Amino acid sequence: MIKIKTHYFLLILCALLTATEQKFDTDFIEVIKKKNNLSEELWKTFEPYILPLNKEPVPEGMDLAIPPELGNQKLAALGYADVTAAPFNADSTGKKDCTKAVQAAVDFSRDHDLICFFPPGTYLLSDSIICRNLLNVRANGRISTEGGACALTGSAKDPQKRAVLMLAPRSSGFTDPEQKKIFIHFLNCSPPKTGLKIMSDPEKVMAANQYNQFFYDLDIIIGEGNSGAVGLRMQAAEGSSVQSVTIDARHGHTGMRGASGSGGSHHDITVIGGRIGIDTRGFSPEFKEDDTGSQPTPVMAYVKLFGQTEAAFINKSRGPFIAVGWQIKCAGITTAILSEAQPANSPFNGSISLIDSIIEFEKSSSENCVISSERDFYFNNVYIKNAAFVNKEQKASPAGWFIVKHFAFAVKPLDYKEYSFETFPYVNNKKREYVFSGLPGEALPADLCSRHIWNKPFPSRESEGAVNVKDAIIGAKGDSLTDDTKALQKAIDNYEIVFLPKGYYLITSTLRLKSNTKLIGTHHHLSQIISREQFFGGTYGTPLVQTADDASAQTVIAFLGIHPGGYGKAGVNENILQNYSLDWRCGSKSIARSLAFHLFRPYGFALKYPEEIERYVSAFPQVLIENNGGGKWYNFFIESAYNYLPSYRHLSIRNSKEPLSFYHLHAQDSDVFAQCEISNSANVNIYGIKTEHQTRFLYAQDCRNISVFGIGGYATAIKGSSHFVFKNCADFLLANPGDQAWLEPAKFWTNVRPYYQNNIKDYSILTIRERDSSFVCPSLERPIAFFSGKKYADLEQSPLYAETQSALSSDAPALAQNDLIKDLQPADASVKIFKTGTMRCAERYEITDFPKEFLNAVCITVPRGDSKAPGKGYSFTVSRPANIFLLVNRSGDYMPPSGWKTADLEVSYRIKDQLILTDDVFIMKSKGGKIIIPPHDGQGKSYGIPHMAVVVPE
Repeated sequence: MIKIKTHYFLLILCALLTATEQKFDTDFIEVIKKKNNLSEELWKTFEPYILPLNKEPVPEGMDLAIPPELGNQKLAALGYADVTAAPFNADSTGKKDCTKAVQAAVDFSRDHDLICFFPPGTYLLSDSIICRNLLNVRANGRISTEGGACALTGSAKDPQKRAVLMLAPRSSGFTDPEQKKIFIHFLNCSPPKTGLKIMSDPEKVMAANQYNQFFYDLDIIIGEGNSGAVGLRMQAAEGSSVQSVTIDARHGHTGMRGASGSGGSHHDITVIGGRIGIDTRGFSPEFKEDDTGSQPTPVMAYVKLFGQTEAAFINKSRGPFIAVGWQIKCAGITTAILSEAQPANSPFNGSISLIDSIIEFEKSSSENCVISSERDFYFNNVYIKNAAFVNKEQKASPAGWFIVKHFAFAVKPLDYKEYSFETFPYVNNKKREYVFSGLPGEALPADLCSRHIWNKPFPSRESEGAVNVKDAIIGAKGDSLTDDTKALQKAIDNYEIVFLPKGYYLITSTLRLKSNTKLIGTHHHLSQIISREQFFGGTYGTPLVQTADDASAQTVIAFLGIHPGGYGKAGVNENILQNYSLDWRCGSKSIARSLAFHLFRPYGFALKYPEEIERYVSAFPQVLIENNGGGKWYNFFIESAYNYLPSYRHLSIRNSKEPLSFYHLHAQDSDVFAQCEISNSANVNIYGIKTEHQTRFLYAQDCRNISVFGIGGYATAIKGSSHFVFKNCADFLLANPGDQAWLEPAKFWTNVRPYYQNNIKDYSILTIRERDSSFVCPSLERPIAFFSGKKYADLEQSPLYAETQSALSSDAPALAQNDLIKDLQPADASVKIFKTGTMRCAERYEITDFPKEFLNAVCITVPRGDSKAPGKGYSFTVSRPANIFLLVNRSGDYMPPSGWKTADLEVSYRIKDQLILTDDVFIMKSKGGKIIIPPHDGQGKSYGIPHMAVVVPE
């Protein structure tokens, strides 16, 4: 038997080598070499790592042929390669080592655009399983990293019958904890040219180029004597994810090393035992072990870490790390979470958000501490048990439960060159030293963590009553050429669970889902709903897929790509694309899981397109969420460097009040006003953002109860603007901003599209625009949490930032010695010393520019009005002769009463970095006595702004 298997693998190897020799014809090889500036030597180096170019039916697309050598043809027709069937014949009893068989199945599945499927059972393995992205080549000859993904899955039908990958006891290379080795390792290849870099080693791993890697519904067990074993590593980007996985690391070192981001995220993970549960530090040789080991903004939802002996979680992420719905149980350790310092040129890396989570210490101890952190963190609704401290500065309860409602803790980043950064939190536009709200408690919500994950069992092709759209009763083809609209709509109308096997499903009108529809694919890059020519059907563009408009709906869409055609016949609708991917209108019980959205390229990246074919311009949001749209979205992934009209957004949320949550939101590369927009909506939570852009990420207007946890990526806002703009929004929270700061002079470069990278000083993280005021966060600040609105009024008791306190109290000595002003009325009027930073309206508007004769003069002001009544007047007595200056906001048409003359002076006041208002100045000479400052009864924007008086003795 061994001889037969060995012989088979030799045959496979020979076949692969033969296929490699015949992959490309001579003429196309020359095109590839020229396009990529490859010498003959470099071509020979890279060629074995490049997948063949598939030309039909979609250039550069999937190979839709069913490999005849696969023994399980039924599964193969769906898009799966069965590891237990021929030609692999992996043993699922756990008795025989099947490392070579599993590795062969993983490689074969990748090379043939299949999912590697593990039926229930135990697979005994004695070495690493390498899941490596390969390279592909476009029709124009460009070598890219967008193909050859590894997707591994087990059965989700019965939670008691799982597929388990088991590392055999005392496996070679896994026994030394000082020389750690990865068991299931996701890697990629580098193309010969990445940006401006010329690469010579195709096996040099670059995590940013690792796409669509997937590992789900599989478990891992590390056998005895493998104290150097790391269960799983997937540091990957767009479309990559680990989901529904349990790792038993009791005989190993670490459950999971590194983390995906940049359009990838991980959900529903349990790690039992090990020294460390999850560790986001780097791994050699790709990264140093003391360096960051994640892609920007890793997000992990519904994670359980039990029984680790060193730390449950160690973080050194690129950008912020967002942990939501976590449960950590500590036995034998006194610190649950360790967060390590970051270098000076990465000032905003490594912060942590922990939301709706539980931290339990098995035994009470005065040493128990939830987090030891050298970086910022923000806790939101975290329940801790038997912890004496939250961190070393904040006490909790050494025995029993303690609820941390809010804890925003800042650690000032290291200065870098001329840059001095800050991350202190804000409450209603005022900077705080920290924000803390917590109390002892016992009532632990039953769904505190589980509210952040989908219900189980999740609908799948194995679910009872599911229909396969390629079955004869439905008749879909999935070949990209046959119109499958009627077949797919028939399945939707007659079945609750609709399964789309691997394929391209061409539609020519909108698919309309029912409230209970479950539309399920294999994986988002293998099951795709597409259009070629435009089709019409609405006044606001036409979606490919539209859900029912129902707040009580329980709709599910999972593991699908939904892609409108981006090219077509010239002149159709003036080349403006009327189609967009998805109109989502189903309520809070609905789920969108692992979807992808971009424009379909029916001709690939051709050397030459047909003469009558032109590229369309996108006019409508790629994804629209409206009306009753809500629910949970896991790994929202969208990227398309296409042409856009100003109306385009990657994501638009409008007129929606249903609870809506995103567990990693990826949207980038458009050059319109903002990547995403939320208008007239409420109750939106975004757990983690990754973006690259040069405009703005989010524009929110007339919204309420919006929470954003974390943003990362190489994005720079347009000069003078911000990543986030909130206009007339109530009760919002922005936490853990960690964009990758550009600390060099602004530059122009080309990546996916022409890109202007601004210096961090040229923009801010946040702008707030209200009807009568504005706020712009200083450019070098990234507040660990920014709370805005009445919802957070109780947090205003948090201590003001020390410099703010100093500025507020510094007028006291000067005023104490000054008897110039007496009999000030009404009671809320106040006397101050005029200088830079003085508040123009008692508590608002920092003064920045003013005549030098005003410096250190006495000034009087009253609080800002409400824009519905005149700014009120006031009076005071001057004890000796003085010049009285009246400051009147310029934007109205108000003129002071007789006795006041124009002084030909002006005063400007800003909200942080942004100039917003200017005063004209009038003067009246007084010999002493009572001065009456009139109310403001002008018109326009300045209506409620009271006048300010400055008194300069003669």
